Amino acid sequence: IVFVSIYLGAQAQKTILVEQVTSASCGPCAAVNPAFNNLLDANLGDVVVIKYQRGGGNYIDPMFDFNPNEVNGRVVSYYQTTSFPNVWIDGIKVQGGPSAVSQSTIDQGNGATQTYDIQLTHELFSNNDSIRIEGTYIAMKDFQNPEDVLLRAYTAVVEREVNYSSAPGTNGEKDFTNVMRKMIPHQNGHTIGKQFNGDTVKLSWTYGIDKTEIDPTELYAVTWVQSSPTKEVFQAANSTEKSTLSTNSAVKEDVDLKLYPSPTDNQLFVELNNSNSNTRGNIYNSLGEIVNSFQLNSSRELINTTALSNGIYFLSVDTGSNDTITKKFVVNHK
Repeated sequence: IVFVSIYLGAQAQKTILVEQVTSASCGPCAAVNPAFNNLLDANLGDVVVIKYQRGGGNYIDPMFDFNPNEVNGRVVSYYQTTSFPNVWIDGIKVQGGPSAVSQSTIDQGNGATQTYDIQLTHELFSNNDSIRIEGTYIAMKDFQNPEDVLLRAYTAVVEREVNYSSAPGTNGEKDFTNVMRKMIPHQNGHTIGKQFNGDTVKLSWTYGIDKTEIDPTELYAVTWVQSSPTKEVFQAANSTEKSTLSTNSAVKEDVDLKLYPSPTDNQLFVELNNSNSNTRGNIYNSLGEIVNSFQLNSSRELINTTALSNGIYFLSVDTGSNDTITKKFVVNHK
């Protein structure tokens, strides 16, 4: 007798992932963005949109400056592209850029076979200092090919609208949409690996919000399952909003992570409510590489940052059951 596991969940159309690289100082970007944005807006619910703002050199873009390494990690390192505007649909670069994307392009992508089911939610804490994201990923076929060992779930915190009173760059644009603010836990995503039909993976994260740069009420999350070697995207999803979490709730007690001082010189204090001997932490550099690992044996630990070079780092704490908290800090040796 052979037992076969088959996923019998509700069938839905495939939701496509649209990734765009643009810039606040790119003239061609400003020329194509209005029509492209109108097309995307007309297909809300059928597409997941994430925009990577590029800058550097003569290209002024404060949104790029907020998180340059993860933007470059996704666009330059992963997709090996340095020019803009460019767009990828389900991991495939569209020749001709945004202006070459039409309604038929989107319809064709939505008509593809759905092979993953994703449910994604987000909750904002009542003091607007953190957002909690929870995702459930269910395989709808066997993923047992050799390259599937690198099957990954990528997740990003996105700001729905970013508006400036005056143009922040040189192309005259003042209003921006679907801006990537943080990839969770970093641009390399979370490795799911090989899956059988019906296998379920549950992930959760909490991201500390920098309210000096971000409007928390405009935040939501996007996620997608992608083959890292082939770049094929199997399914994508936008998050749905759950009720706001109280700062005094039991959930808040589980995820309250504090890092100080930042910028730091040689010492970083890490405080986590309800930490125990099973709580592990990793420090990632801007390339998504682990540069330090530690164990939180008490609610307050001191981390030596002397060996870290000046720059931006992310500290992620795994509190168990695939629950990860991530916050940014800066090292600046005097």
